[in-house]
Amino acid sequence: MPEQPPQPPKQEQKKSIFGGKEQSSPNIIADISMQVNNVNRTVKTLEDKFSTLRKKAQVTEQNMLTNDKKIITDIKMINSEMMDLKTEINDMREKLMLLIKELKLSATKEEVKVLEKYVNYWEPLNFVTRQELEKMLSGKPLKR
Repeated sequence: MPEQPPQPPKQEQKKSIFGGKEQSSPNIIADISMQVNNVNRTVKTLEDKFSTLRKKAQVTEQNMLTNDKKIITDIKMINSEMMDLKTEINDMREKLMLLIKELKLSATKEEVKVLEKYVNYWEPLNFVTRQELEKMLSGKPLKR
């Protein structure tokens, strides 16, 4: 095979920054300008979304802090009420113990029955008063 004369190297097609085919100078500038504008719009949109998300996160965090403060206040109030209830229960317990002691000192049913028998036996309604006795001793008639 005869040798072939060397061929000039093939020119590779140059690509633009974003992978497109390189175009002539005025078209390249317009294309790059358009691509930069698209990138700027995309970045601006992403910045706006990020800003919105940051604001929502701040509002959420503020709400959580407010709710935490309210919950802590409620817990303190509940604890205070519980302490008051415990104090009242202890006071009631002490009063109940005093009442039980007093009831233990009172007379039983059997003791009351014994006293009733003695009272019935003595018949206090038939007792003479001091005035009646003095009248009887002085000799004056009794008025009843």
